[in-house]
Amino acid sequence: MQKGKNAASGPLSGVRVLNIGTSIVGPWAASLLAHLGADAVKVERPDGEYIRLLHPMQKGISTCYTASNNHQRSSELDLKQPAHLDAVKRLGAEADVLIENFRPGVTDRIGLGFETLSEMNPGLVYVSSSSWGDAGPMRDQAALDPHVQAFSGFGSLNGSPGGHPEMLRFVHMDPAGAAVVTGLSLLGLLQRERFGTAGHMQTSHFTMGVAMQMNRAAESLLAGASIGLLGSASSSSAPNQCFKMLDKEYIAVGCETQEQWQGFCRALKRDDLASDPRFESNINRVEHRDELEEIASAIIETKPKRWWVVQFEREGVPHGFSLDFEQIRHHQQIVENEMLTTINPPHQGEIIVGAVPWQFSKTHASIKSEVAVPGEDTEDLIQNGFGGVSAHQGHLGNDTEPRAPLEGLKVIDATEGFSGPYLGLLLAEAGADVIKIEPPQGDWSRQLAPRTPSGKSALYEAFNRNKKNRVVDLESQKGRDELRALIGDAAVFIEDWGPGVAEKRGLGYDTLAVDNPGLVYQAISSFGEKGPLRDRPGSELVIQAMTGYLRLLGTLDQPPLRVGSDIVATCTGSVALIGVLAALYYREKTGEGQRVATSALGAMMFLRTNQWAALTDPDDWLG
Repeated sequence: MQKGKNAASGPLSGVRVLNIGTSIVGPWAASLLAHLGADAVKVERPDGEYIRLLHPMQKGISTCYTASNNHQRSSELDLKQPAHLDAVKRLGAEADVLIENFRPGVTDRIGLGFETLSEMNPGLVYVSSSSWGDAGPMRDQAALDPHVQAFSGFGSLNGSPGGHPEMLRFVHMDPAGAAVVTGLSLLGLLQRERFGTAGHMQTSHFTMGVAMQMNRAAESLLAGASIGLLGSASSSSAPNQCFKMLDKEYIAVGCETQEQWQGFCRALKRDDLASDPRFESNINRVEHRDELEEIASAIIETKPKRWWVVQFEREGVPHGFSLDFEQIRHHQQIVENEMLTTINPPHQGEIIVGAVPWQFSKTHASIKSEVAVPGEDTEDLIQNGFGGVSAHQGHLGNDTEPRAPLEGLKVIDATEGFSGPYLGLLLAEAGADVIKIEPPQGDWSRQLAPRTPSGKSALYEAFNRNKKNRVVDLESQKGRDELRALIGDAAVFIEDWGPGVAEKRGLGYDTLAVDNPGLVYQAISSFGEKGPLRDRPGSELVIQAMTGYLRLLGTLDQPPLRVGSDIVATCTGSVALIGVLAALYYREKTGEGQRVATSALGAMMFLRTNQWAALTDPDDWLG
């Protein structure tokens, strides 16, 4: 693939990324940066890295390999040959970002370690993601997705009550980890642009696996709650599970707020349940989950699918169904929001992948349909390196004091629940000054179970730490004016109000950008900003069901199982972080802000890229 074919106009246009990693975590992170406009180059050994042989295959090459490395120029180089090693060092000397996910010490041994390359290129952001971390008895062991699921405890949270824990039967830790590596790369670029310091950014597959279980960890560490298997039910709210209907299908219902619970009661024609002392509050409903399930199941089982869709939609109750690939790829919501796209490797034919989950108002992010034949750019890269001029035209500073990448940036977080607050937390932990805006009645996640010894929601406490709190009544003009004033000097504003709500409040991007042209405005929705579901409330379970995650657990003759960790919450937050950081990088370069839109459905569709690729046109059913 020649450089012209890989050129892009995204927020990272001009950034050069060298991918020397293997498997999924490192390579797919490089692809994500390429989707955002970077020029990414993949280096692998002449006989190809091992995932080329991973089933399923399409025309003899792994779909996982292609999906994890698309949008990159491809080279095959033997690092045991001095000329080839010199070529990779040259690429490292010209790169803005290097990504590797080997065991600790491997890159030093082959002559491509941080110390070597940073001496040649002081502006290089060197990103490492080992399997188990850089210390401890497992540091030199490799890890794949199943190993991390098992050792991090992720698999122990999935299963039926009284049954055995289950592993998720497809890769999830790898692509979710790649999203974290992408965010880490962007933080490194921002640190370089803002403070003139580039360095070694480090994480591990294991660390990322633990981080995406933050909700369940909070239950145990902050509230002392026991962690058990719940089938499709939630540990934090009820009713929040799958129910069998008259036609023997299951409907996923995800009530997370008091208003949704009241709507559920009306949908069941049982208004009396709302005032039943056992079910009045969410804490009570979780405590009496089994009794509530028995009552609700007996009612829902008497009517078919269409009846419950009408009732739940009318009453604003989050609901959905466990979809297979054919249903997913033809679903009107997914089609209208263009959440799937195709790439066209000449050696394999058309392959379906998840589309980019960010919609930027000024800088277009996209997945190029052209895919390099493995090794096709080798000679060009040996002769010419990256070519062109680096995006980094600044000078590195002499400041040796460590500074957080987002230090000094003001963020206004007007979100509730999980995904938005998790994004706000990630920005806070990267150094931003985050102000959380809550309505007078408080963030609805304050009502979630379990409680800490002080009586607070463990999940609210976990997702909203390291923030300043401010109560603002957005139902009043005074409150809206107050929020607009707060945003006036902010770098980032986050809202999850749903499509069109900000504009009705006079707080849409176009209005706020008049006051603050450099504002990065992040809008998070459940299902995207187009389509028949744009205004419908979503939930963790509903998005898991709609993106096929429930089909990766359990058996066909048993009730559905949910993924026990709130992966939609943490993954949507991680994916949204990438969009915010990319927009901040563009802001550093140009002084201009922009609006970024991300949806939970789009984020999870994107992370399942390897599944969609595998199901496109496999040579056989292996893998």
